[in-house]
Amino acid sequence: MNILKPKLINVDGRQYRHLTQVNLSNTETNIEKEAGIAPYIEEDFCYYDEPESCRNDANAVEKTKTGFILYIKDIPSYYFKFIFGKGGEQKQMIENQTKTVLKLPKKGQDGDIEISGNNQSGILTAQSKIMSIIDLNRRDQPSTHFLAINLVSDDLKESFNLFKNKVIQLNSRGIENSIFQFPERLHLTLCMLQFLNDLELSNTLESITQITKDLYSKHFCNGEKLCIHLKGLEYMNDDPSEVDVLYAKVEDSTKRIQNFVDELVKTLSSFPCVRKEKESVKLHATLMNTIFRLDDTNNCTNFDKPNKCGKKQRVTFDARDIFESFEDFDFARIPVNSIDINVRGRFESNGLYRKSAAISLV
Repeated sequence: MNILKPKLINVDGRQYRHLTQVNLSNTETNIEKEAGIAPYIEEDFCYYDEPESCRNDANAVEKTKTGFILYIKDIPSYYFKFIFGKGGEQKQMIENQTKTVLKLPKKGQDGDIEISGNNQSGILTAQSKIMSIIDLNRRDQPSTHFLAINLVSDDLKESFNLFKNKVIQLNSRGIENSIFQFPERLHLTLCMLQFLNDLELSNTLESITQITKDLYSKHFCNGEKLCIHLKGLEYMNDDPSEVDVLYAKVEDSTKRIQNFVDELVKTLSSFPCVRKEKESVKLHATLMNTIFRLDDTNNCTNFDKPNKCGKKQRVTFDARDIFESFEDFDFARIPVNSIDINVRGRFESNGLYRKSAAISLV
């Protein structure tokens, strides 16, 4: 890949710039470990693709009076320890191999990496080595956001609460109020996202938005509105008597919704901030999850910091009676006006996921 020329993505004859990696300005580097933040949980996501950092198309080599210089823009301080290495060994090795001089920001500060030298190719090689180090260590960082269809509907909320009450009345083993999802958070996850900082989010958002709109117009023409029909139940494992996650299925006999989201995620997966897990997106809305289980059933109303309520050790529940009674339960048809970028583990006071962006489909 020529780092001086951004990669172009073709979608139905239209081209989009493959935007670059930038940073995470002083944001949390480990959401799961930050006190008071509930982790995003989606049981069936396993990621095999290693993300590749976006290249900054502003990173052009400049000629100076004494040679050449290049800046890798807006790198989070988290990565500098890997570039510097133990006792500065990694930094020195890059400098010796490429005949360059590297200047990093002060400890604990985000900022630009300066690469200078007498040879332009050496500077580009040094840049490549540094970006490889960032790529390698980026995969160890948790996802910060996720692309989703939020299922916000009064009809769905009413039917979900009806379903919940009837299931609790079955009095089956392991079933209690706390393992049910909040109705405000019912959603379809399309893919996980990892933004290194707010700048990467803002730089990437325009392209993600345009690609989403173009593909939506391709699959749903003439102003047709997207509608999600939740009907029927399914569970993650093979034994209905030992279930951890139970979810609602999406009725999609024509496969139009499936084809749309699959093409969308496949197209977006060329961006390093997008973590694609499988060839096809599993469309489902999690209803019950044993990882939600709390110490004091019915006592947690803290939308923003639910993990403050204390978790029990994970214990499965018996779903056989649920399937016998409600296997084909019709939840609702939910009109969808947007595809959203939700912040992982962050919620509004009303229980909804906190959004970084809403991509309008109307």
